[in-house]
Amino acid sequence: MFSIQDRNDCIENIIRTKRTIGVVRADISCLEFVGSREEDPRAVEELKQIFQRTRIRRFNSDNYIPVLITVAELNRALRASGLTRRALQKPANDGTLCFLKTAPRQTLKCLKGLHRIKAAKEVLPPEDYWWTFRLLLLAPNEDIFKVARPWINQYYHQTKDSDGHIYCKIRLDSSSQSEIDEWKVRLTDCKQVSLGQILKHKEFTKAFDDLLCFPGLWGGLELGNIQRHFASGFDEEWLKYTVHIKNNWENIMLKRPELYRYVSIQDVEFLQRRAPGLSKVDREFVIEGIRIRLLFPGIRDQRTRRQIRDSLLQTRCLIPSIKSMHENMKYLEIGAKIIKKLILGKDFRKTIYLESYSHWKDAKHPVQTILDSKEKKRWDLIYKQIWIYALRLFAELGGRSPLIEAGSVKNDEGNANINTQYHFVRFVRDLGLRTEQIDEFLATDPRKETLRQSLSKIYGKPPDEQILEDLVSQLPRQGKNREPERHPNTLYVPTDEDDLERRWGVPYQRTYEIGKLTFFLPNI
Repeated sequence: MFSIQDRNDCIENIIRTKRTIGVVRADISCLEFVGSREEDPRAVEELKQIFQRTRIRRFNSDNYIPVLITVAELNRALRASGLTRRALQKPANDGTLCFLKTAPRQTLKCLKGLHRIKAAKEVLPPEDYWWTFRLLLLAPNEDIFKVARPWINQYYHQTKDSDGHIYCKIRLDSSSQSEIDEWKVRLTDCKQVSLGQILKHKEFTKAFDDLLCFPGLWGGLELGNIQRHFASGFDEEWLKYTVHIKNNWENIMLKRPELYRYVSIQDVEFLQRRAPGLSKVDREFVIEGIRIRLLFPGIRDQRTRRQIRDSLLQTRCLIPSIKSMHENMKYLEIGAKIIKKLILGKDFRKTIYLESYSHWKDAKHPVQTILDSKEKKRWDLIYKQIWIYALRLFAELGGRSPLIEAGSVKNDEGNANINTQYHFVRFVRDLGLRTEQIDEFLATDPRKETLRQSLSKIYGKPPDEQILEDLVSQLPRQGKNREPERHPNTLYVPTDEDDLERRWGVPYQRTYEIGKLTFFLPNI
């Protein structure tokens, strides 16, 4: 069977035969990568380890990096090198390849090998900064990106294409169904289904496509989790988070689209989960990162860099990303499970938002028109309170246990408390929701059963039902007289000792206990 790799080999051989000028050595500090993958620090680190353990095989023809060059650019480089074109086509007398120098401000346009070169720069001593390149002729009137595509799309990478890279290629660079299929086949069957789900939902396709202008965000895409997110039924919350990502990064990059392309995977990994407007440590990190060019090294204008720094320092939330989206969805999945189990039941086809609205006693509009109705703000406030309650006490409501602290004992099942569940369901009913699930759950007050058992033990016989009812009616509602602890301006203020891993996803035990006292609507 003629595989995609076979096809790529054939295309490269044809073009190589037609265009090859010669093979040379050249300085790796004068390179420009055309249409290459976004730099992945993990891939660079992996190659660095390989280079440190073994000899770097720069003369191996499989490791030659293709370079497209016009006749005019080639002549500039030949003059700078004191070479003739014929010298490029054969080794020197000592068997070495000739060394091609570049003219001032001239770059060699490479078609692949970004991670190899990045790793080599960190491993090789400065006096040994070179690689082997295959020079390919580019006609003056040719589109370099069109000519480069067979190499750019090859499946020869040292590391597997990320889900985000494949999504970007499909949405940005594929002009035909056959090209789309070439990229899709690099995904597992499960991930192909997930990709299809995104592309089938126009709202999600648009939401994801709105983030394509920030290339660094896509290192965090995890297509393997998409089906689970869709199954949880919180589409509206998910879409709002993608808008949250977009708005934050637009603000960070000064709402200047020409700057968006400078957002790299490394920048996103450095900044996600940080809140420079709230945390002293995060603030110092941003100031120093901008000063030493650790952040956004591709942006050279000092005034622009200071403006980006100031924009970051005004960010008073945890900087979001596609990776943080996946992590925080894991937290929302717990709340969704609780709401389905205790409030809605599991047999419904709409989203949690729309299904809940359809059971609200004050709903005056069909589900389909709620977004245009005047009661939306009122319903949204009620809906938020349901989610906040479910997430604030997710362990007691039967979701799962918080993440364990060091030295603690793991308990995956959570500590479901029937009384807490009862108060949650009654709270939702008092907000105006009516479902069979609610009525069934509230048919028996667990406090009544607890009192019956306690009084039976004390008096040696079951108490009178009327007395029991009177006693239950005098019990205060859970949390009725408790006011949430107030935090100025925000629910969560990162501390200087915070581990960044604690700032997303399912809360750790200590954070969960704090949230039980602070995670209320007035603090949000």
